[in-house]
Parts: sequence; structure tokens; C-alpha cells
Amino acid sequence: MEMTCQSGPENCYPEPSMKHLPLRAIRALLLIAILLPGLPLRAGTYVVTSTADSGPGTLREALGSGSDRIEFNLPIQPPVQTIRPLTPLPPLDGVILDGFSQPGSQPNTDAGLADNALRLIRLEGGLIGPGLTPGLQLVGHNNEVRGLVIVGFATGVQLTSCRDSIVAGCSIGLDVDGLPTANTGDGLFLERSVSGDCVRNRIGGPAPADRNIISGNRRGIFLFFGANQNVIQGNLIGTDATGRLPRGNQFQGVMIQSGNDNLIGGSGPGEGNLIGANWSDLELLGDNRTRVQGNHLGTAAAGPAALGAQFDEVVANTSRELTLGGTLPGAGNVIGNGGRHGVSLHGVEDSVVLGNWIGSDGGLPIPNANGGIRLDTCHRVMIGDASEAGANRIWMNLGPGVSIASGAENPVRGNSIWGNRGPGIDLDPSGPTPNDPLDADDGPNRLQNHPDLVGANRVAGSIELTGKLHSTPDRTFALDFHWGPDAGGGFEFAGREWFHSLSVRTDAAGDAPFGFLLPGTDVLPAGGWVTATATDADGNTSEFAPPVWLAATEPPARLQLRLSGQELELRWPAQPGMPAVEFSPALGTGAEWGTAPGSPSVEGTDFLLKLPFINPDGSGFFRLAPGG
Repeated sequence: MEMTCQSGPENCYPEPSMKHLPLRAIRALLLIAILLPGLPLRAGTYVVTSTADSGPGTLREALGSGSDRIEFNLPIQPPVQTIRPLTPLPPLDGVILDGFSQPGSQPNTDAGLADNALRLIRLEGGLIGPGLTPGLQLVGHNNEVRGLVIVGFATGVQLTSCRDSIVAGCSIGLDVDGLPTANTGDGLFLERSVSGDCVRNRIGGPAPADRNIISGNRRGIFLFFGANQNVIQGNLIGTDATGRLPRGNQFQGVMIQSGNDNLIGGSGPGEGNLIGANWSDLELLGDNRTRVQGNHLGTAAAGPAALGAQFDEVVANTSRELTLGGTLPGAGNVIGNGGRHGVSLHGVEDSVVLGNWIGSDGGLPIPNANGGIRLDTCHRVMIGDASEAGANRIWMNLGPGVSIASGAENPVRGNSIWGNRGPGIDLDPSGPTPNDPLDADDGPNRLQNHPDLVGANRVAGSIELTGKLHSTPDRTFALDFHWGPDAGGGFEFAGREWFHSLSVRTDAAGDAPFGFLLPGTDVLPAGGWVTATATDADGNTSEFAPPVWLAATEPPARLQLRLSGQELELRWPAQPGMPAVEFSPALGTGAEWGTAPGSPSVEGTDFLLKLPFINPDGSGFFRLAPGG
């Protein structure tokens, strides 16, 4: 039954066609509405025309009228109209409350992480007094709140056992002048009650018009017990409308406690949030299957800005099946400027950290003060996955790239870890951990021994790597090889680019020698250092091995000579364009060089030439032909 209201229910009237319905039909409609809870009777659109606390045309009367849509048509002078309730407002249940309906208002159109919306309806809680009063409370299902400034309450918007509802395009805690007029509790609080869980709600959204600013509150967004399957996307949390100035929430930007299957951000266009300048930007406690993707945490989207958290950027305690980043394009987060760590995980299990930038956005540094990623009492947390898409870029932090204080089975594979002021991977205690016989010690990641590299050379158009892993006997290990442009000066034991993996198995003595060729000298840049890690079958990854230098050019072939009875054996590396072996009976200015007799054979990776003594006394000199 569609109705139109102006300034109160006494002015609501039905559409003309309803006047001609027979009484029997009207009774049938009423019976259907009563029997089907999904079809409540509504009074159509209510237009708010007064900023008074109560009476005709007020927001309070609109919320109590049973209307399914509430719009505004308040005077346009002054431009911003403020509504100050004296007591808590009635809850929304199946209501669309549209502040952008006020003449002169405008939703955000900025497709980046900024907000140019013009919000002209201001809901302010200063007259209610102390307590736990929310500015708006959403219950039931299918509510939608848009285009409001909500400041000065205990909680800005509270969703209690609310389902399938939307809060979008609002400014919660940040006033119309761009400065906080804080809600003393949470900007948004989602919780369950005896009516059931608080599920499938959306805070913000991917469209520019959906963007909320949630700043200056005690906490920005708090998802509490029973807040499940909710989505937080496209918001500015802890910043001003430009996304570059700090307007932090006092504690967490976003906190989830005992919630399940929630999504913060996303991999699609516009889905990521900008969360910065809070005590901690994101905190998870006892949650399950939270996904954090595509967000900027501690830094602006358009480059570094002073938006770092005072504590850790991302902190999770006793979380399970956390996904931080991902392998899809756009799923990785940018995490920087943390007062401590970029990512700090405590008691976290069965989780993944993939495809993130931590400490840099690929341009200027945005370092985290104590390091990139810290694990404490964590098990089966996968950091990188030895693929290009899954690699984390952990750069320029002011401590280790990845530090593991305790816990086991945490693979760290395939990442780009470079320029941090500490080891790339640090198993406590701090600093390089020496290998031990048969890898018998225990500690973080079981203090897995690292490989020992013997050499890295360019040979015959390929790159040759040799070394040995000494570890637990009769076990299989994955070795990951990394290249970096420098080593030393606090940047040692790290690898900027992962380039190869190799499976080896130790023998009964715990040894696994290795040596292999990578075809093509352009596999790695000219010059630089090569290092490696070892990961056992349970996922325990070692620290980086001490690096070895890889020369920029292939060294000249070296000719080796060996006496065998009455023969000479000449040996040199097999390579394309086999050079001739030349002989001279003497050295000096007038030495005459001629081609040595015979043709070489191939033995392994070497050419082998066997010759009788050319001079009767066995003297003489050999060389590979110049340029060979």
C-alpha cells in the first residue's frame, strides 16, 4: 500500500486507486500482511520537515510512523541542519533513512580513497547526556542509512541482531568542519542479542557514494560476538575527508571479537578501506575466517602519509583461518608506518599472509618501527607461497623482515624481503642463529638449519649453484633461492627476489649436497648476492643462509693440468665455442704458440684432452686460445 506523507502521519494519504478497493479486498491485504512477516504494513515515504525533538514532521515521529522510507526537506538555510534528540530515538526496522534526499546534498563521487560528499543532515547527541545511547539503532532486517553526519553520542550507529542492512555515505565521528566531534564509544557497533546473530550487513561499499568516514571515535567499527558474515568496504577509518590527514579513533580502527566469516575490504575496485592513525588500525580477537584484502593500513592510497598506527598496524590474537591478502589481483594490502610491527600475530593458527606490501608501497618507504611481520605462539601460518602472486614484499622496515618468537610449522617461502634493518627472517633469539649438528635443537620453527652455499657462478651460459644442507637425517626439504643487490650494512641475510626452488633429501648423516645449473645468464641481474632458506616437510622455514657473491660476468675458463704416468691430462669447463689448446716450449717475448695435437673428449661438465709429453724433458706451457 503506497502512501505519501508530509510533516506527519495526519497528512498521509493513500493513492487514489486504494479508495475504490472493496472492503473485502482491503481485509485480504491486511490478512496477508499479518501472516507474512516479510510483508509488513508500511506507510510509504515520510518526509522530515522539522529539526525539533518530537512532534509533526520530526525524525522521531518518522521513525515511529511505520514508514519504510524517510527523506528530508528541511530549510536550506543554514546549509547544515542539526537534529539534537533529547532521548533515544526509536530503532530502525526495515527502514531506508536517506540523508542525501535533503536539497543541496551530494553523495561522494571521488573514485580514489577520498571523499567529496556534501552531507547536510547532522544528528548530534549532546543533549541526551551520558550513557550508552546510540545515535541510531538498527534491528530487524533490510535497513539502510545514508548521507548523515552522526556525532556526539555514546555509539554512532548500533546494529543489534540486524540482518542484511547497509550503512553507507555517512560521516560518523567526523563533523562537518572536518574535525572530530567524537562519539564517546564506537562509531559503529555490531552485536547479537537473544533475537539472533548480526549477519550479512554492509558498512560502506565499493561505489564512491557508499563511502563512510569513521573517525575520531573511541573505536571506529567494533564487531562483537555473533557479528558474522559482515562486509566493511571502501571506507575512510581514522582520517579526514582527503584520506591524508590523521583523525584517528582513540583505540582500534576496526576490531572484531569472536566474529566469524567477516570481510574487511576485497580484491575488486573500490572495495579496499583506508584505515590509519588509530592506536591499532585493525585488531582481531578470537575470530574465525576473517578476510582482510585490498586495504591501505597506515598509509594513503596516493603515497605515504602520516597515518601510522601508534601500536601495531594489524594485530590478531587467537584467530583461526585468517586470510591477510591473497593471490588474486588487488587482494594484497599495503601496510606501513606502524609504531611497532606491520603485522603482529599471537596464537594464530591455520592462516595465510599473501601478496601484501609491508613497509613500502613499491615507491617510497613506509617503514614499521619494529619490523614487518611478527609471529608469537603461531602454528601453520603461511607467509608467501613460492609463487609470484603469493609473494609478500617486506621492505624497508626498521627491524627484521619476518621474526618468529615461538611456534612451529610456519613456512616463509617465495617472498621479497629486502632493505630491512635486521635479518630477513629472524628465529628468536634475535640475530643469526648458527646451524647445529643433525638439527637437534628446538625453538621457533624448530630452529631449522639453513643451507650452506659454496658458490654461485655463471658457467657456459648458465648459472651454477652449489652447496649443502645439513639437517635432520632421512628427511625431504624444500630449498628456496633468492637474489639481492646488496648484503651487509644491516641488510644481510635477505633476498629481494625469489628465483628457484629445489627438493633435496638428507642421508643418514643428515647431509644433502646440491649443485645445479639454471639455463640462461639473464635469470638473475648482473652482480649481486645469492642466499637460500630450507623448509622441512612440516613447514618449518629456516633463516636465510649467509649469502655468496654472484659475479656480473662469466669468469674465463680455467685450464687444469695433471700428470698421469707418461701422459698429460688437460681439463677445462665445457662451453659453447670450444677454444683450441695451444702449446709453447717457453715463455717470454719471443714465445711461439702452436695448436696442441689431439681432440678433446667430454667428461661430465668438462672437456678432457690427453697428450704425451711434447718436449722430451716434460717441460712446456699450455693455454686456451686467446678469446676462447
